[in-house]
Amino acid sequence: MKLKHPDWLLAAPWAPEHKVFWNFAFAEVRQRKVLVLRELVENYDLDGLEIDFARGPITLPLGEQWKNRRHLTAFMRAVRQMTMEIAKKRGRPLLLAARVPESIVGCRIDGIDIETWARDRLLDIIVLGCRSFEGDVAAYRQVTAGTHIKILGGSDEHHTSDGYDGPPIEVLRGVFTNWWQQGVDGIYCFNWTYAMPEDAGRVGALLHDSRMAPVHRKLYREIGEVESLRYKDKTFVVQRRGGGGSGAPGTVGWETPRFFQNTNMLAQLPARLDNGGKADTHVNLLVGDDLVADAERIKDISLRMILHDAAAGDPIEILNSSTKPAPPDEDRIERALISLFKNINHLYNGPPPKGIEKRLEMRINNLLLGEPVIEAGWFVFRGLDPDMFAVGTNLVSVRISGRPAAVHTAMTVEKFELHVDYR
Repeated sequence: MKLKHPDWLLAAPWAPEHKVFWNFAFAEVRQRKVLVLRELVENYDLDGLEIDFARGPITLPLGEQWKNRRHLTAFMRAVRQMTMEIAKKRGRPLLLAARVPESIVGCRIDGIDIETWARDRLLDIIVLGCRSFEGDVAAYRQVTAGTHIKILGGSDEHHTSDGYDGPPIEVLRGVFTNWWQQGVDGIYCFNWTYAMPEDAGRVGALLHDSRMAPVHRKLYREIGEVESLRYKDKTFVVQRRGGGGSGAPGTVGWETPRFFQNTNMLAQLPARLDNGGKADTHVNLLVGDDLVADAERIKDISLRMILHDAAAGDPIEILNSSTKPAPPDEDRIERALISLFKNINHLYNGPPPKGIEKRLEMRINNLLLGEPVIEAGWFVFRGLDPDMFAVGTNLVSVRISGRPAAVHTAMTVEKFELHVDYR
C-alpha cells in the first residue's frame, strides 16, 4: 500500500531520505488504520486499545501539525465509534487510551486537540509522556474535569530519560512518588522487563534490557500505591531535554525539533548560569514525599549538582564504555559523568575550576545552603533540614559570584538530584 501511495507518506526528521510514516491528513490513511484496529478487536477479546502518539511515529506534516489537528481528531472519533460498536455487540466495555505528550503545549506541537478529545469523550484513559519523568498533571486535570477520563503517569525504561539509562531503584521510586503526589489515577510501565539476565540469555533477548529486571520486579510490588513507597530511599531528579535515542535530538548541540513526541523538549536542564553572578538560575524540583512529616524516619537529605564549564571545552562524548576521558587540567575538579545511553554513549562535563565551591550559592526555597563538598565531580550538599522542603514544587536557585562575564566562560547546570535516605 505504501508503494502504491507514496504521496500518503511522511519522512521522519531523523531519516529525511525515507518516507515511511503514514500522513493522517489523508482520509484513506485514517480509514485503513481503523480497519486494522477493527480486525484486532474483533479477532481478540481485548479489554481496550491504546493509540500511541507520544512514542509513535510522526502523524502529520512537520510544522503544520496544529493546523491539521482536525484530522487526528477525526481519526480518534472514528476509532471511538468503532470501539463503542464492538463493545455494544459483545456486551462489555472496550476501553480506549491515548498516549500523548506530557504537556498540553506538547499536544499543540504534535497536532493533538486534547481538549476536544476530552470534551467529546473520545477516550477513557490519557497516558502522559514517553520517557518522561515530569508531566503537567494539573493541566490535564483541568482539561478532563467533569469527565470519567483517567490519567496515568509512568516511565519508559528502554529509550530512557536522558542521564538515567538503567537508573538506581531510588530514582524510579522518586519518579513514581512524584506522579502520585500530582494526582494521577494510576501508573503505566512501558518497556519494562521481567526476565532475569540468565533467562533473557536463554531465549536470546537483549542483555541491556534484562539488566533492569531485578529492579523492575521489585518496583512492581512498590509503585501501585503511595503507602508502599513510603519510607523507602528515593532520589528526586530534574528532567533533561533530548537524548534517549529513537530520533530525539541530542542534548549536546541541541536543535529545536518541529515535533514534540519523545523529545522532553521543554525540560529544565541544561540551565545556563548568569556569568555576571548577579541573577540566580531557578529550577523547579518536585519532591513527592512529605519530608517534614517523615523527619524522624529520615537519616540524611543531600542535594547533588553537576556543573559544566565551557572554559574547559565542550562536553566529551565517548562511545566505547571501556575508554575514559582525559583527566582535566590540575586546576580543575574531577570530570563528572552526565549521562550514558545503553552503556555506549558516555557524556562527561567540562569540569569547573577548583575553589569554585567557595563562591557557589545554592538555595532551596530561598534558604541558603552551606558550602558543598565535591565527590566524583558532583557538588554535594549534605545534612539538609527537612523543614527546608515543601511537598510538591521546590525552587532551587544557583548563583556563582566573582566570575568574569566573558561568553567563553559560560556555565550550565547539567543535573540536579535530591537524595532522601530513610532509617
